[in-house]
Amino acid sequence: MNFLSRASLAVASILGASAIPLVNSVKVGDKLPSVELHSGFPPTKIDLLEYTSNKRSNAQVPSYVELQESLHSKAGIDEIIIFCVNDGAVMSAWAGNLGVGHSEANDSEGRITFLGDPTGSLTRELDMELTHPGPASVGIIGRCKRFALYAVNGEVRYVAVSEAEDDPAGDDDPSATLAPAIMEAITKIKDEL
Repeated sequence: MNFLSRASLAVASILGASAIPLVNSVKVGDKLPSVELHSGFPPTKIDLLEYTSNKRSNAQVPSYVELQESLHSKAGIDEIIIFCVNDGAVMSAWAGNLGVGHSEANDSEGRITFLGDPTGSLTRELDMELTHPGPASVGIIGRCKRFALYAVNGEVRYVAVSEAEDDPAGDDDPSATLAPAIMEAITKIKDEL
């Protein structure tokens, strides 16, 4: 699938979770950062900005697996990128456990790509690190909150975060970052153009 312009969705999962703090976080119009992520094992190093610019772009996991074809046909999403603060081997195993085939970067047959952010560099660049004292008190350190973003050619067009003061990881109410909500938001954005 070689497209001059690719629309994708990035989804950070609570497995290694990625999140956006409410202050100084990624916002609509920002360019995605140039950070190294890992795909598979042994890991293939992928530069996120390069990977998403003019080729592919970014994006709660079972809902995305279930709705991947609708996201493509109705919202124009070429690729869904799932990442978390973890390594490429764990991400490949997770894809396998979910029954997602062709989940490695640059696999033209897949719609969902699983990438590891082993050092948390993307999480920090997007200013999405989970810093709430609750999770840190039980050893959840260096992770990010649950979020989804929609980007076209590396430019963020929409960001959603599932978090609340008493639910910093979005466990109780992840609805803002689930595929149906993101599909609705993308459709609305496209209708406004």
